Amino acid sequence: MEWALAALLTLTVLAAVLSYLWPITVSISLAAKLTPAGQFAIVSGASVGPMSLALATARGVPPRLVVQGLGRVWVNDSLSNLAPRRAGPSVPLSTWIARAERAWALLTRFFDPIDLAFALLQERRVVRVGWIDARVRYGLDDPATMGLWMGWLLVLDNVLGGRVTVRPDPIWHGERELALDVDGVVRVYPVRSALALAWFLVRNVRVFRRDDPAHSKEATHG
Repeated sequence: MEWALAALLTLTVLAAVLSYLWPITVSISLAAKLTPAGQFAIVSGASVGPMSLALATARGVPPRLVVQGLGRVWVNDSLSNLAPRRAGPSVPLSTWIARAERAWALLTRFFDPIDLAFALLQERRVVRVGWIDARVRYGLDDPATMGLWMGWLLVLDNVLGGRVTVRPDPIWHGERELALDVDGVVRVYPVRSALALAWFLVRNVRVFRRDDPAHSKEATHG
């Protein structure tokens, strides 16, 4: 019994060390197109090892989710069918907005979610970009505006540099459209992400509300 417990403990420690040192490699892709008539289509996907996820939608077509892996399709249905249906009248958009505002206000009492997002993005030991290639294809009626767009895209490519590439692809023969194709690889360290999240919360979570009179009085006389 002791050897089994020791083997389990050893495997647990080994798995923790390996998950800390080796990242999860995520391949991402995005394709989007918009026409002057208002027609659009968006297809995005991500894959991790043998598992892949894809989401597609277009004008007049509800978003559709496809999840497959290990030689089998696990999900292939529209999001409207996958979402749980509630009995009774539908909730208006204003109610959802009010709920989101209350949830955001409750969250910001303890810490700033935007600060958390920037802290995780700036921590290179948590998320690393292998490479990202973005091709922007666009066509406008005004050649001067198209040249201005190309200049801004080239500046953006120079600013990002390194592993992120932005490639403008202008259409000079008068065809009006806007299309985006993005492919890339991102490496995520799950254990490091959890530790970075925990350390951020330890340093930034406010146990008391800022407008708590008792807390303010204690801080003033302390």
